[in-house]
Amino acid sequence: MTGESGRILIVDDEAQIRKFLWISLEAHGYGVIEAVRGADGVAKCATGQPDLVVLDLGLPDEDGKEVVRRIREWSAVPILVLSVRQSEAEKVAALDDGADDYVVKPFGIAELLARHAGRIVTHRQLLTEVWGRAHEQDTRYLRVFVGQFRQKLADDPAQPRFIMNEPGVGYRLLTPE
Repeated sequence: MTGESGRILIVDDEAQIRKFLWISLEAHGYGVIEAVRGADGVAKCATGQPDLVVLDLGLPDEDGKEVVRRIREWSAVPILVLSVRQSEAEKVAALDDGADDYVVKPFGIAELLARHAGRIVTHRQLLTEVWGRAHEQDTRYLRVFVGQFRQKLADDPAQPRFIMNEPGVGYRLLTPE
């Protein structure tokens, strides 16, 4: 089935995780492609042309970070790492290798779905993730940071291409046309 919302490639050796993701994502209108091994994931990424890759780091044939590097050699498809590895060093390494986001297992499907482009991320979510719960009301930090980020991206707030401000709520990552 090819979902109206897009096609997602799941690369994970745990059958229970693949089944949970398959059922949940298809229920939300996504088409799903599966791979159990890293090499299969790279091949299915090339042939299936997914809109997103959800990738476990602990694969039977190679480390998921290597899969990220191999896909990045020829594709800019968004890659979301889904792993039990929760150390900051693992997260940073995966992101440095080219992953776009990192979710620690166990996770909820709502958390996973909240990370696709086009969805609003609230001020509170951003502040808590970046500066911690003690700063969840400090929206001025966020305004300054997003302003600096926009400057680096040459993204005009009056005609945004990347980050849309949702006044009083949060920000939305815009998808390229």
